[in-house]
Parts: sequence; structure tokens; C-alpha cells
Amino acid sequence: MDVKNTFYEIVKDAQTGITLNISEDDFSYVRFNYIEEGNLYGNQTISEYIGNPNCYDEVYDAEYSNGTSNYLPTLKVENKKIFFNHLTQLINKYIEFYQLEEAIVEFGENNLIKDIVLTILSNARYVDYENPVVYMDRYINFFDNYYSLNNEIENISLLENSNIITNTKKEKYGYETPYCFETIITNGSDKYYLPNINYGISNNTCYIYAVQNKHKNEDTNFNKKIKRNINKINSGIIDNTDYDKSDTVLGVPPSFVLALLIFLKTLKNNGIDNIEVITFLPDRYFEKTASEEYDADLIQNNLTQRLVLLFYRIKEHINDIEINYPVYDGISNSMDNGENLLIKLNDIECSNNELIEEVLSKFKKVNMQRR
Repeated sequence: MDVKNTFYEIVKDAQTGITLNISEDDFSYVRFNYIEEGNLYGNQTISEYIGNPNCYDEVYDAEYSNGTSNYLPTLKVENKKIFFNHLTQLINKYIEFYQLEEAIVEFGENNLIKDIVLTILSNARYVDYENPVVYMDRYINFFDNYYSLNNEIENISLLENSNIITNTKKEKYGYETPYCFETIITNGSDKYYLPNINYGISNNTCYIYAVQNKHKNEDTNFNKKIKRNINKINSGIIDNTDYDKSDTVLGVPPSFVLALLIFLKTLKNNGIDNIEVITFLPDRYFEKTASEEYDADLIQNNLTQRLVLLFYRIKEHINDIEINYPVYDGISNSMDNGENLLIKLNDIECSNNELIEEVLSKFKKVNMQRR
């Protein structure tokens, strides 16, 4: 594979942004600055190149920043040999994991390499653009650390004597992570789906990228009962602030709380204590087009806030977890490690909600099985 020359094509196109279509539904977008071994790519002056390589100091013009105050990322390559070695390894992991061999025949190797590289960049944080080798090594570990998190919690009386089944699901190509954690409440043929959690594991740390509903629950009698019972998770939770409910821990859907608690319990039982919650991916943000109808900043802030509040809501039930979000504390900004929410799991036990207590007390400890 000619990864190097294909990559340089992307760098050249990234000056104005590139959209690469390899099918009717899939596309990737990228726009970034590029510094190779200390020099701006192509020996261009800053005025000739979109943006500024010093992305920490200056805000880009609205034309290039989607009408926002966020910065275009700067991809820094300190050692070309090491960089392209890791990039080639990661591309091969994508092809193997998602079985993209047929896509090479259909769309051509050059186009497929481009699309994978753009997918890799779309999942990178600002700090990952600054340290791409570390980032790619982590994603290689994501692919290699494919464990089964399958489990079954039986006969939950406060959920109509139902069982809770968890599965490790392989995500489709293009998502932030290779896997998601699926949780289903079952009783005979009845099923109620809790939100999925997109994650990857590297060096005994779990990276969570999203918690979101993937399945629509049918409007059946069983599902209505389950929803009412899950909503009781809100009982006893009080917020004394003057904010609207949607902007507090009370605005977090109880189904998200239950799904995340089960996932955290699974991690803790398997010796994974450290979690990083990814709150912002610049390329996915800049992909959006700002308009009067579409306020990209507002939507991104809402997405980030909902994800962060979910973990602070968890702390309302589980005292023995540590949460550090430097952005909220004013210690850092979104350009460095402070862009993430950091979690330390000391214990996962609850004493203020009957449903959560029952689920955790009946939790079967099942070791993660590597596939």
C-alpha cells in the first residue's frame, strides 16, 4: 500500500477541506494544519496556508472556523518513519476488522486508504493531532482488546421479574469506536433496550465516546411498565440550583443512568478502574455547516453537557468514584488533556435507590473473554 503518497494527497486537499465519497451514504471530511518534523508542510508561509500552526493563540476567521471560536487542529509529525509505520498498521487493522477487502476491489486501494485516514482523523481530539503516534497506538489497542462483555442479571423484581442481558457489539465502519456495549431488559419475548455505550479499551483504561439510544422501544404494555419502573431512579435526587431541569443532573434520562451503571460495574469487576470520556472531536464538529438554522456551537455544547452531566448524575448514586473535569474547574481548556472527563472507579455500590441496589446486588461477575 502506498500510504505515504496517499496521505500527502489528503494533506494537500486539507487546505480547503475535502469530502471523499466512496459510496452513496458514506463520506469523510477533514480540514487541518500540518507540521512535519518542525516545518509547515510544503514550505508555505502562514499567509498562504489556511489558519495558523500555533493553534493555541489565535482564533480563525469565521470563514474557516464554521462561525465559531474553536480552532482548526494542527497535525504534528515529529518522525515520519515512525508516523507512517503506525499509520500503516492502523489502516491494516481497519481493513481486517471491518473486512474491507471487497471495498478495495470496488473503490480502489487509493480511495479506501484515503477514507480510512479521514475516518482516523475524524475520531481524533486536539491532543491526538498533537501526538498522533500515541493516538494511533491507542486505537490499535482498541482493535486488539476485543473482549466479550456478555452477561445476564436474572430475575430483577423491580423490573417485572425480568432479566438484564449485556452484549459486546461490533460497530459499523465509521463510528468512533470498534465496539459498543448493549443492554437489553428481557422477559420472554418482550425486550426493552437501554442506551448503547461506544467504547474502546487501551492500557487498562476505558475510553467512552458516546452513550446514545440505538433502538426504538415499541409502545407495548411491558415497555410502559419497564419505563415507569426505571423512571423511579429519579426518586430522592434533588438539585438545589436555579438552572432549568434539563441543565442539571435531574435532566439525565434514568435509562442512561442504569445502562452506564451496569457498564461501569462490568469494567470494575474486570479490574478496569480508569475511564476517559471523550467530549469533543474537532473534525466531526467542523464537518457541520453553520447557518441561521444550525447553531453548531450550541448543539456541540448541549451534546458535551449532556454527556458530562450523565457522569455527575452517576455520582449521585455511587459515592466511591472520582470525577475530574478540568474545563469545569477552570484549570485547563479544550486544547489539551483537560478536554476530557476523567473517572476513577473505586467501588460501584449504591445505597439510595432500590432498583439500582437490586441490579448491582444480583450482578454476576463474569470475566471478560478475549475473542
